[in-house]
Amino acid sequence: FSNVEPDLFGISLMTVGGHLYSVGDAGVKFTIQAICNPVIFAFCVEFNGFDIVTEMMGAESSKAMLSSDKLNADGKPYNLCTDAGALSCVGTLPLGEKEDRYEALRAFLDKMTGSEQVQLDSETYYVLKSFAQKPKDIMEKLFQSNLIPSVYDMEHGLDSYFMLASTLVNADDVAVIGATFAGFGMHPKSKLEIMEYDIASEVNNVMMNCGMFNGASSWMVEVGFPAKASENGAIMAIVPNVCGICVYSPRLDEYKNSVRAVMAMAELSDSLGLHMLRKAGQSTKRGSSKGSKRRDGSTYRGGSTSAGSRSASGRGKLIQVEGCNTKGSVRGVEKTLVSFTESEDPIPSSKLTILSGLKTSFKETKEKAIEVVASSKGAANGNFNHVTAGL
Repeated sequence: FSNVEPDLFGISLMTVGGHLYSVGDAGVKFTIQAICNPVIFAFCVEFNGFDIVTEMMGAESSKAMLSSDKLNADGKPYNLCTDAGALSCVGTLPLGEKEDRYEALRAFLDKMTGSEQVQLDSETYYVLKSFAQKPKDIMEKLFQSNLIPSVYDMEHGLDSYFMLASTLVNADDVAVIGATFAGFGMHPKSKLEIMEYDIASEVNNVMMNCGMFNGASSWMVEVGFPAKASENGAIMAIVPNVCGICVYSPRLDEYKNSVRAVMAMAELSDSLGLHMLRKAGQSTKRGSSKGSKRRDGSTYRGGSTSAGSRSASGRGKLIQVEGCNTKGSVRGVEKTLVSFTESEDPIPSSKLTILSGLKTSFKETKEKAIEVVASSKGAANGNFNHVTAGL
């Protein structure tokens, strides 16, 4: 395992209109790890087809952690956010050896980040390949369930997953990935369609309920938009039609989510009015008004958006009310997703000054973070080793 600086803290926000706002350690490289799982799913659907891939896995949350080898009652991965979901994808790519599979996945990741070429961290890859037993157990179980066609695919698929999980990105890169999903496949900078609308919609819908491990329910109540956490301390969030956000801070809580990243995301949600299931300007605290206290004692400031008129446009049903619109579905079941309009950049730059404030205020939460981590299972004695790929 490779050590990381536990006090790193970077915040990056990319709007669907192509404007990037970042503060702190947003340019520091880290291995993408489990955040690559939705990317793998999107690539596999583009390659193998939507029906084939979604038939291989469910869309339900699991009480098991990210790297659990537990499958659902049908013998399939619970959802695309789990390691099992990603491994079932890489194991069915008809692309030959591990290098070929990785190069195809890496090229797709390049397209999503807009980087010239993301790089493999060979040291992390060696650690995963040599010592990561849980993904090997998962792949073996998938093979036994006939989800992986051969031992060859099992071995080369597993290695290609290790390689992609060991690829270096930074918070800015991950925010761009999130913004591409938020734009339902439209890249925020190039304006090219990276994936079909239905693929991005599936990722957004499943991540809304499954992306934050065992903390997913609390996340949706208190933060209120899709997100994917990784045990490296990064969280990628998606606000459909609005932006992608990445917060990176290595110290983890009892759910193996980043302590400061969760706090920062909650503050962004509240201050910018990003909660998808709450009225604009309403605090994200249940049953309370603006200025009320969170469970940890900090104060919500509340967000607001400008008023708008009713209209219908865009792909699928789009209804604009009070500066927001609703649209979306989960496997054919209509759901209401509250977001901002697609017609203009939804977050004015004047509001993004909050990022600098968050950088300053959350630097002061070091003691709280240490307290939470030290009391968490498996993180005693201040051991903040960079545990790669959720292992």
